Amino acid sequence: MATGMTILATDATTAQIYGRIGNELKAKGLAMPANDLWIAAIGIQYGLTLAAHDAHFDWIDGLTVEQW
Repeated sequence: MATGMTILATDATTAQIYGRIGNELKAKGLAMPANDLWIAAIGIQYGLTLAAHDAHFDWIDGLTVEQW
């Protein structure tokens, strides 16, 4: 394993957050790729700031995003 890297586990909590985000976006008439929903769910679960170049991450309540 590379130095300074942490592998974050996905679990039932991650899946619940994923489902909530997906339902909230669908209710707003918005959609995003499934992989990005997983990334957002992990970010919320672990209280992380996501560095991204995708404006659709800004649609997600509770996700801290730094646009690059």
